[in-house]
Amino acid sequence: MYPPSLVIFFGCGESEIGTAGECTINQVVDNFRKMGDAKISMVGHADTTEASVPLSISCAPAAKMRLLEMRIPADRIFVFARGDKGILVQTPPGTREPQNRRVEFVIQKL
Repeated sequence: MYPPSLVIFFGCGESEIGTAGECTINQVVDNFRKMGDAKISMVGHADTTEASVPLSISCAPAAKMRLLEMRIPADRIFVFARGDKGILVQTPPGTREPQNRRVEFVIQKL
């Protein structure tokens, strides 16, 4: 797993970024700016109750919008969806697990 500071977790069926998520966004932006010439990849994940690519990416637009509001260039933000292919906590099919409903941020030098 990536460092916890680069992950936003979401409630079941929710896409609103909470206080902890806002702190994470601020850390992502700070790290991005310190790296200079970089890109941000956002990877959406779902638990087995929401195991589809569209649902795993549904939280990413809110996070992307916050990055754009903080003046991160759109051509430096990349969004991907993995559905339930990146499970952190193994559960029986159809079991809700908050740690599996998340958006991970990866910041890389160009």
